[in-house]
Amino acid sequence: MVMLPFFTPKAAIAWSRVFAIAGMQGVIILSWVMYRLYLPDLFAQAGLDPSVVGTVLLFEVAIAFVLEPLMGYGSDQLRYWTGTRFPLILAAVLLTAVMFCALPPIAGLGSIAPSVLPLAAVIWAMAMAAFRSPILVMLAQCAIASDLPYAAGVLMAVGALAGRLIPLANDFWLSCGVMVTFASGSIVLLIAIAILRQTLPPPASSATTPPRIHPRRLILTLLRMVAVAIGVVWSGAFFGALLTALYTGVDQTPWINSHPIQVGIIGAVSCLVAASLGQRFGMQRVVTIAASIAITAFLGQAISGTLAIGVLLTLVIVVVQNVINVGVIPLAIDIAPAGFGGVAIGMYFGTLGLAGKMFDQLFTDLSRMSPLGLAQAGAFMIAIVALGFGWGLWRKEPVTPS
Repeated sequence: MVMLPFFTPKAAIAWSRVFAIAGMQGVIILSWVMYRLYLPDLFAQAGLDPSVVGTVLLFEVAIAFVLEPLMGYGSDQLRYWTGTRFPLILAAVLLTAVMFCALPPIAGLGSIAPSVLPLAAVIWAMAMAAFRSPILVMLAQCAIASDLPYAAGVLMAVGALAGRLIPLANDFWLSCGVMVTFASGSIVLLIAIAILRQTLPPPASSATTPPRIHPRRLILTLLRMVAVAIGVVWSGAFFGALLTALYTGVDQTPWINSHPIQVGIIGAVSCLVAASLGQRFGMQRVVTIAASIAITAFLGQAISGTLAIGVLLTLVIVVVQNVINVGVIPLAIDIAPAGFGGVAIGMYFGTLGLAGKMFDQLFTDLSRMSPLGLAQAGAFMIAIVALGFGWGLWRKEPVTPS
């Protein structure tokens, strides 16, 4: 990996494990892209109304909100009692791979397909939700707490690139056909989990007593992760609407939409820079300051008079979004009671999808809002993120790995 001048980690980090976890994250993104790409066609083949797709996706989001923290908790307990989270992860991955390959044949079952396909799709989504937080919390086993930002930076840099580049291959996957696409997704998933298994250390010795639950701290942690997730999703939605409002009737399309590869590269570099700064100054402090800068950038977007200034402010917000992403996992591990990091991470990622659906229901027509109103709303949501990361910085407590 090419190191930038400001990203030269000297800490002892299990990089092979970090990249294996990053690979799993990339496969998760790839699988969801494939799934969303073909789901309408599969439901149409089964004779289902197009509206059923939306209902199933909404149901999957609601299930993920409950299942992700629950599986995070299950993996926390499993690691405590057996020394490893891997059995739960492996079971969920195997079920995911089997169900992914089964979806196209189920769609062609004829008269029973309309009854079976939605259930099969929900089971697949549940299996996908079951292993994400147990895998991501493994990042805490890759580095000591003070060096965790480095590991998180690399993980999110891969995610930033994958999130922009994978959708560019949609035409390729459509040309391959649904059977080849879904089989490829399953095979890649199995390869990724095999690689991850090779990087894991031997199971630790099992514990004799369960981790102590601090109910008040755990509840506050989960509420804090929910607030950060809602702030991230809603600020991003207001940001997209703001760009649409500002560029309506303008010849130039929003830079962020017309240059996905460049945006992905900027995002990856931003993650590495954020990681370096987070290791030196503290990840929560870095994210809090970056989010405060984004508040100014949001408000500046609404009053910027030139395209150049608008592009610059857009870049600022894109960079801050990636800085926030780097800080999420270290935040969850830092503020959760010892032994409950998986619950906190699962609550954050489980809330992301639900927050998006809530936004769509509450703000059905953003075109009625002025650019200034959209900017103010986005700034307010970023302020919630800043508060979520910055709360308690003045009374920092020693960190115990989760």
